[in-house]
Amino acid sequence: MKDHLIFKGGTAIKKIYYPEARFSEDMDFTIRSLDENETISSLKELFSECVVDSISFKGAYEERFSQTGRRLRLPFTGPLRYRNSIRIDLSFRDDIILEVKEYPTPSKYGDYILSSVYAIEFVEIIAEKLRALIDRGYPRDYYDVSAHIDQIQDKAFLKELTKRKCRLIGIKYEPSKIFNEEVLARVESAWRTQLEHLVPHYTDFKTILPGLRTKLAFL
Repeated sequence: MKDHLIFKGGTAIKKIYYPEARFSEDMDFTIRSLDENETISSLKELFSECVVDSISFKGAYEERFSQTGRRLRLPFTGPLRYRNSIRIDLSFRDDIILEVKEYPTPSKYGDYILSSVYAIEFVEIIAEKLRALIDRGYPRDYYDVSAHIDQIQDKAFLKELTKRKCRLIGIKYEPSKIFNEEVLARVESAWRTQLEHLVPHYTDFKTILPGLRTKLAFL
């Protein structure tokens, strides 16, 4: 399965590129060269019953099916019998543009477990975040763009990459939508609920918004 799972999104930012980034409640992957049903079946079988570093996984199940992807819920029991679950979002869209590379995945809790994962380039993750802002506008996307956009020096390249990402899924490139007043009001109302528990130092949406407008002027 490893060769077919391409890591992306907020968790990839934290685990692969910037360990100080916010925490995330899900894991996002693009599936490469594998049928949807085969992917779901293989992942369910893989996590039907296994133990990794004293964490017991059992009974993965499909939680959501949509035109843009599918979602698995992976229940687990920790070493202190604490029960929780991991949400795994799977995209089957063929929209990866840049070269995919393999990265080590170190863990602060189990460094002796040697593993690696294929992931999309950091700049393409941010391009996907910008596309998401144009398309839907979730608090986590606004936060991630605000937190990480300055780490990309070539803004012209990022702009063109974002345009290409939009075209690949039939979205019109309209960056003005990012600051639509109705969207901003909706994001602000959900900001604290969706982000406060994921960031080390919480900041109100209104505080970051002026700076974000300046940062995205290149679009």
